Amino acid sequence: MTKEDIPFKSDLIYDVGMHRGEDTEFYLASGFRVVAIDADPDLVSQARVGFASEIESGQLTVLNVGISYKASIEKFWICEANSAWNSFEKSVASRHGSPHHCIDVPTQRFDVILKEFGIPLYLKIDIEGNDAICLDALQHTPIPKFISVEDGGLDPSTGLPRVLNALYSLGYRYFNLVSQNDFRPLFRWHRYKPNLPERIANSLAYRRLRVPLLCKVVEPLTNKGALARLNGGREFSHGSSGPWGKGIPGGWVAFGKACRLDARIRGEYLSDPRIEPWSFWCDWHATTETPPFKY
Repeated sequence: MTKEDIPFKSDLIYDVGMHRGEDTEFYLASGFRVVAIDADPDLVSQARVGFASEIESGQLTVLNVGISYKASIEKFWICEANSAWNSFEKSVASRHGSPHHCIDVPTQRFDVILKEFGIPLYLKIDIEGNDAICLDALQHTPIPKFISVEDGGLDPSTGLPRVLNALYSLGYRYFNLVSQNDFRPLFRWHRYKPNLPERIANSLAYRRLRVPLLCKVVEPLTNKGALARLNGGREFSHGSSGPWGKGIPGGWVAFGKACRLDARIRGEYLSDPRIEPWSFWCDWHATTETPPFKY
């Protein structure tokens, strides 16, 4: 099969790094077919029970494989304190001295999976260390219209974000950086932490300053309110990848501006020397489409 022969499936989403299935559940509820992938056999077993009806109907396919450069059996590290840190890299699974152990898991090349199931409308990648392998595979296939990848830090040779550079090289032209703590599109606000007007609006709408009549006016102006409006009222759980595409309330910029804003926002966050760089917990989103999106 040549690159041109791989079909594009506009009703399909890939959840690479399914974890507990929060994102898979969102994509299914939105009417998409889903290919969900995870290396942890326990998490896959739980998903096959929890999503039994969707699997039976054919709306969901769950693959218990790790993503690698070859089809093989490899060592995979389970973080016993936080399954979100499960990884092929021991250093990730053992963060903060977390108890961990390794298991043998089957692996597969990502381009092989794409050839079998097709190119999705949206590809979510969050696999703690092997994200770059998925991006490398996209050099040999058509690219999805929308993609998100967990931030992988800076490339020391360029000083630019590794993931952003890779996405641009693949052909993506508009980018967004979304905080995984509260799903704020950071390029919309030009900063990592909420500023004073944002904090006041959040407090008026949801917290200590909440006034029943006023909160209905203020709520749509908050990020939480915008997310709900764009995503059918959904509230995204902590640890999920959250919204994508037109479900993100603004902040899409071209490559040059993305580089400048990232330097500003990342610099703000890492200005405290006690903060570890890996704790810059954000996802890069990218698209081949020109905002605003229609799909």
